[in-house]
Amino acid sequence: MSGQWHLDIAGAVARLSLDRPGARNAINLAMWAELPSLLQEIAAHRACRLLVLRGEGNAFSSGGDIEEFHHAAAQPALAGEIHARMQAGLAALAAFSLPSIAALEGPVIGAGLALALACDLRIAAPDARLAFTPAKLGLSCAFPDLVRLEALIGPAKAKFMLFTARAICAQTALAWGLIDEVAAPSLDAALGALEADLLARSPATQQGLKGLFTLHASGQREESAASQKLFTDAFQSQDFLEGYRAFKAKRDPRF
Repeated sequence: MSGQWHLDIAGAVARLSLDRPGARNAINLAMWAELPSLLQEIAAHRACRLLVLRGEGNAFSSGGDIEEFHHAAAQPALAGEIHARMQAGLAALAAFSLPSIAALEGPVIGAGLALALACDLRIAAPDARLAFTPAKLGLSCAFPDLVRLEALIGPAKAKFMLFTARAICAQTALAWGLIDEVAAPSLDAALGALEADLLARSPATQQGLKGLFTLHASGQREESAASQKLFTDAFQSQDFLEGYRAFKAKRDPRF
């Protein structure tokens, strides 16, 4: 790793942290370039079932690296590379085979919010502040980021966030559907409870569902051979066999 990400894989959980606390975890080109290979490394661990993404220090991420943006103003090719690397990293995260959680605290701004939106679930500390701020910088928003934002909160609120660049608090983000939970009594405690819930459920089901969501995100709107196969193959899985036995025995399944 470059030292700007920190990866710890312990048992069933991979914890990937943005590790530039001195820059409030601003995301630079090198970090975007490294993200797909880090996800491949996590996927190679057969025991791993869950990805948790968070920021070191008291911030998730203050956004993209503003100094690189400044250099891109004079180098159009650099602007294209930033876009390509960023979207490749976000696409790899959105399509990642395991469930992913973004654990948010402090600023969750711009590219940092885009990173959180590419995760499956988002849990936020009460002090989290979420914003898309290209309108403060005279920049634009990448189309996939806009699509993910609009899918969660609808076009009206997406326009409000993008046009005004206002930061919203965790409770507002929860009411709008931008996050799934405001952590209480602490981010670590709420995150631990969510991890336990996910790890108690069928990994085969979760990975099959990730496949369905990926098909939908790619544009599929009707049943296909691929989506039907995900449904029918589940009946032959060891997870279904265990789930059936647990149901009949009136016990919790052991996946």
